[in-house]
Amino acid sequence: MAVFLALLMRSFSDQPALQALAIICLSIVAAIYAVFTNHLLNKRKRKVADITARFWRLSLSNLVLAAVFSVINLSYQVPVAIGVLMIYGFAISVIMGMLQKIVPFLSYLHLQRRCIGNFELLKTLPHMGNFIPASRSRWQFRLHAAALLALLLTTTTSSFATPAAIVMAVDFTWLGFTLTSAACLYRKTALRIAC
Repeated sequence: MAVFLALLMRSFSDQPALQALAIICLSIVAAIYAVFTNHLLNKRKRKVADITARFWRLSLSNLVLAAVFSVINLSYQVPVAIGVLMIYGFAISVIMGMLQKIVPFLSYLHLQRRCIGNFELLKTLPHMGNFIPASRSRWQFRLHAAALLALLLTTTTSSFATPAAIVMAVDFTWLGFTLTSAACLYRKTALRIAC
């Protein structure tokens, strides 16, 4: 409800004080969400190191920073930094982290369903971790964190623009390679069990 009212205030009020109040309210809600979600991540029962959890923590940290920068932006203009934190730091971090889990899970699930007529084939399916190996996910996290840092440095000086663009290109190229490899393993396995 607070978010809805703050968005209404921000959208329809032309009073600077009300708009500032709306931004502060949205920032507080975003920060509370991030802190609470991080608390839930820390309480999870599965204590095995998980790259998706690392992506989520990176994402939530960026959400808190974006909230802080949104309040700072009321006095000092830092809209580009907020954009980097919200888009590349928060949203894309979550998406990349979730892809590391969703793609292997769905690939294995669909292959498993193809084995319903012959349960012996289940033993021949690749392990879920083979679709996106942990080492590739770790490299994805490193590349993504490096690209994020380079983008944030670009908001302070344009001399970092070219390195940031290169690291971003490598980040997404690695993601493309990872997803293509998973798709190839899925297709190869699907053709094998179809015979």
